[in-house]
Formats: sequence, C-alpha cells, structure tokens
Amino acid sequence: MEKKSNHQKESGATNCIAPNIGALIPEYIVALLAEDDVETVRNHLLACVPCRQRYLTVVRVREAAQEARRQAERKSSEPA
Repeated sequence: MEKKSNHQKESGATNCIAPNIGALIPEYIVALLAEDDVETVRNHLLACVPCRQRYLTVVRVREAAQEARRQAERKSSEPA
C-alpha cells in the first residue's frame, strides 16, 4: 500500500486531474489570467472536483470577509 505525504493530502494536489492547470486557480480568482487561460481554468473547474471544492472554499471565505468588513464599516459610521 502506498502512503501519501501530509503535504499532498493537505493541498489536495494528488487528486487534481491536471495540476499544472489547478495551479492557475489563485490567479483566476484575482482575475490575473489571460482570456485563454481563464477559459482553460473554467473548464478545469467543471471537470476537477478537488479544485472546484478548493475554489468554492476560497470564494466563500473571501465573500464572508468582505461582508464582515462592510458590517464593521457600517457600525463605525453609525452615530454613537
């Protein structure tokens, strides 16, 4: 039986169907990719469950952080 390293388990990289494309996801999230690569990553996210899960997690965390920031700004601008 083959044992996987902790790093591979944590990153999920061993389950990615195309790690070279999966590596582009952070740049995709922050809109730094050329249009050709955007389409490639979109297709990859449709086909690769581990990458799609990681992408959705990052997007949800980012949205929650933005909402928390908006709420904090609203509270700080309210009269005392």
